[in-house]
Amino acid sequence: MKHRKKKKGASLIIVLMVLAVAMIFSSVTLTTISKTTKANAQEKKSEDVLFSAESGLEYGIAWFNKNKTTGVISVPPTNGCTYDVKVEPDGSNYKIISKATINGKSKTVSVKVKKIETPGTGGGTIKLDAPAGLIIPSNDKILYKNSNSTLTPIINQVPPSFDLRKILNYKNNSKIYDLYKKDNYSGGKIVTTEYEKTEQKMDIKFKENSLTPFNYSPKYSEQAITIPANGIDSDVEVTNESLKNYFNQSTNSLVCKRVVTINAEWHGDINLNNVIIYADKIKIVGYSNLKITNSKLVANSIVFEGSKNRIFENSELISKEILMNTEYTIFDECKLSSKKISINTSGYTRFKNNELISSEILINTTAETILDKVKIDSSKTDITGNQKEFKNETEIVSKDFTVNTRGPATFSNINISSENFNIKGSTARSLNNCNVIANNFNIQSTDGFNCTNSSITSGSIDLSGSCNNVFGGTKITSNKFKIVSSDNVIFDNTTLLLNLLDIQGSTDRKFINSTVASNIINVYTTDNVEFTNSITVCESISFNTSNNIKILPLDISRMSEFNDKFIKAQEQLIITGQSTPPTITYEIDNSSIKYE
Repeated sequence: MKHRKKKKGASLIIVLMVLAVAMIFSSVTLTTISKTTKANAQEKKSEDVLFSAESGLEYGIAWFNKNKTTGVISVPPTNGCTYDVKVEPDGSNYKIISKATINGKSKTVSVKVKKIETPGTGGGTIKLDAPAGLIIPSNDKILYKNSNSTLTPIINQVPPSFDLRKILNYKNNSKIYDLYKKDNYSGGKIVTTEYEKTEQKMDIKFKENSLTPFNYSPKYSEQAITIPANGIDSDVEVTNESLKNYFNQSTNSLVCKRVVTINAEWHGDINLNNVIIYADKIKIVGYSNLKITNSKLVANSIVFEGSKNRIFENSELISKEILMNTEYTIFDECKLSSKKISINTSGYTRFKNNELISSEILINTTAETILDKVKIDSSKTDITGNQKEFKNETEIVSKDFTVNTRGPATFSNINISSENFNIKGSTARSLNNCNVIANNFNIQSTDGFNCTNSSITSGSIDLSGSCNNVFGGTKITSNKFKIVSSDNVIFDNTTLLLNLLDIQGSTDRKFINSTVASNIINVYTTDNVEFTNSITVCESISFNTSNNIKILPLDISRMSEFNDKFIKAQEQLIITGQSTPPTITYEIDNSSIKYE
């Protein structure tokens, strides 16, 4: 390579002009640098090495245009100049760097390359040019119960109580129809008016959702509790007066082969800090306050009793059974590991920043109980008693998780993973900003149930009970969703991605501003079913009812909103038809050229 006297950046312009021709035959577009900085007069002595660095950058740009990836580029040395040229990642973009060295003097020039991705259409991003309330292969896939109480395709008549607007038959020239009964005097004759013809041709298939999106793998494994051999071979009682006999400057540990009783009885409050207790059994009793901090308790059985405050901070409890029958109880920054954890407190109970690992966890408290940023891993978890609040990134991983409290139960900003998640009880239940993954999700509350701004992924969802149910701003993905509640159910601004939607019961079912994509939809109710300002996509829909059925889609003025909902539906769909492939272009960032 011969070094030429030239202005700084001139070689880049030449090479990029050549590359512009090559781009015609490439799937990648690389734009040229429009401006370069001229060399300062004070840099004339370093022109040779600077121009060599620019020449190396030319190699780098040409190499990147061919390979479109990171790598080290081999540039042969010329006239005593050695090159270090490479392409490095720069976030989701790239940076091309060229370093030239002559007689120990080096110069580096670099430039950033932007990666620009344009998503294609087809297979999940198709847009329509007219709104539709129901997207279905053809009208004969709409079935209703006729006068003989048998399901028949809607071909020649429709019940007067039906009002189905803007149906898109995607296998019938992609036309959108109004299909409804205009008045009570038309003898049941169908009115089909071509509303608008879309240019989009589609064939739709539905993805199969998993019946088992979660498989529980237990974190707890039972191990023998090992007590050091040098333990005291008799029962030990620790009181406020005898603390110094067991915990002092010479020792902070107590080892007992039998029972250690920590007795906050008539001897005043007990404070244990930075202690270790090994025993066959540890009992915590008494009517005075007890606080244990920065400590570790290990025993085959740990039992809490008494009616005063029990506070544990930054401590660890390891046992085969942990039984709590206390009043005011607080665990902060603690870890509990036991085959069984049973919490039966009668006063305020709080767990914050804790980890509970067990085969069986039972929480049956009679006063307010808060689990704040708690990690629970258990084969079986039962929540009963009065008011319970789960919040702030609490994570529950359980094979069987049941909530059946007498008081309200609220779940806010938490994650739940379970093979069987059951919500029962006679008081309000709410999920807000939660993520639920469950093979079977059963909701049987007899009071209000609200699910807002959440995500539910389940093999099967069964919604029963006798309360109002409201889903708002929620995404539901399931193989089967069965609704048999004896009270109203409302879906507002909610996305349902299903294989089967089974709507039963004797009360209203309303879908408002929502997206429903389900292979099969069965409606068997004795009351009203409405899809208002919504979009429904299915292979077939059956109305085994003579009550009011309404499909009232978005107006043409809300076309953008309609396509947003249709894009959400396409997460459940495999669509073939007119499409454009995604494109990736690369553009040099003119402002990023840097000389060092």
